[in-house]
Amino acid sequence: MSDSASAARTYESLQTGETASFERTITDVDVGAFATFSGDTNELHTDAAYAKEASFRDTVVHGMLPGAFVSRVVGMQLPGRYSLLVKETLEFKKPVIVGDTITVRATITHKSDATRIVHLSIDIRKQDDVVAEGSVRVRVLQ
Repeated sequence: MSDSASAARTYESLQTGETASFERTITDVDVGAFATFSGDTNELHTDAAYAKEASFRDTVVHGMLPGAFVSRVVGMQLPGRYSLLVKETLEFKKPVIVGDTITVRATITHKSDATRIVHLSIDIRKQDDVVAEGSVRVRVLQ
C-alpha cells in the first residue's frame, strides 16, 4: 500500500486486538503549518528562545498535532478507507518537542455489531514515554 492509498477494511474483517502504527519526526515546518492552520501562535509553539526560557530544549509541539495524526492511523490504516471517526478522547501526559520522533498506535479493543462502531485505544509515544493516550470510536461504513 502506498502512503496515499488507504486500507480498504470492512467491518467484518476487523478483529479485536489488531493494531496499526506509524512513526513521525516532528519538524519546525509541521509546527509552523499547524500554528498557521489552527491560529494558535502562542510563543511556546513558535519561538524557540521563549520555549528555552520556559525550560524546554526547543519549541513545544501543539498537543493536537500528534492528536491529528490519530486521524491518519484511523483513516489510512485501521480501519482505513471505510471509516468515519465519531469520537476522539486524548489525555496529554508529556510534551513533545520539535525534533522528537513519535509513534502513534491504535489497537481495536471492542466491536459493536449493532452500530458497526469499532473502539480503538490510542497511545502516542516518544521512545518509551507515553506522551498522550486515549481512545477513538469509528463507524465502519462497509
